[in-house]
Amino acid sequence: MSQSTDGPQRYESFTALLVKHQPDLRAFIVAVAPTGTDYDEMLQLASLVAWRKFDQFDPATSFVRWICRIAKFEVLNDLRKRRRDRHLFNDELLELIADETIEESEQLAMERRALEACMNRLAKHDRELLTRCYAARANLSEIAQSTGRSPNSLYKWLNRIRQILLDCIVQNLAQEGCA
Repeated sequence: MSQSTDGPQRYESFTALLVKHQPDLRAFIVAVAPTGTDYDEMLQLASLVAWRKFDQFDPATSFVRWICRIAKFEVLNDLRKRRRDRHLFNDELLELIADETIEESEQLAMERRALEACMNRLAKHDRELLTRCYAARANLSEIAQSTGRSPNSLYKWLNRIRQILLDCIVQNLAQEGCA
């Protein structure tokens, strides 16, 4: 089945899917492409090829799997071009890695969406604490001092938040039948 949308609607559909799944596509490329690959260039190339082939995408299937397969072939083509480098994987190993990564990419995407949903359910002060601790990679002692807590108390608070997130993620994935 092919896309039936035309013009701006087709562009909007593709763009929405690409933006939603770009982190998954990037993670896939980083996982399968050899060291020294320009990941951004590979991402752009896979996106361009996917746009050109978007009429072939079946909306009843997984966009992540579809675009990762396109990226797989782009990575293989890049590998063949750089074959002179003896440190690159052979085609069979790269294909095996790529196929395994495609299988895992959907699960990781579901886990990422579950984490985002669960983060949104947290109390604002809990979300802010996680952001301060992880996004900024801040020093826990400094954060403890700025919150008026001891480092041990802050550590326990973080553990409670992480457990709440874990329970929420497991519950969300179970509801989706993905646990």
